[in-house]
Amino acid sequence: MGRLEEAVAELGRARALVPDNREAAFELARSLYRLGRLQEVRHLLEEVISQGVSESRFHFLLGRACYELKDLPCGKRETERAEAIKDANEP
Repeated sequence: MGRLEEAVAELGRARALVPDNREAAFELARSLYRLGRLQEVRHLLEEVISQGVSESRFHFLLGRACYELKDLPCGKRETERAEAIKDANEP
């Protein structure tokens, strides 16, 4: 098992212990993305976002995964949401 796979396993355990930990969720999604496990990335991020998380990085990564999965409407929607959130938070 490679280091990235080990990280996915550890982050999965962390999410099981503390399901609302945003950092663990994001790092798990990012690690899954790096492994090319795009459907898992999409499922995880859609779940987290549906629970009320509205941070641009979650939407941006979901948008990237959607584009790679050839779901262009989802990719466009999520990257636009990420940009809107980012713009709203800038001074």
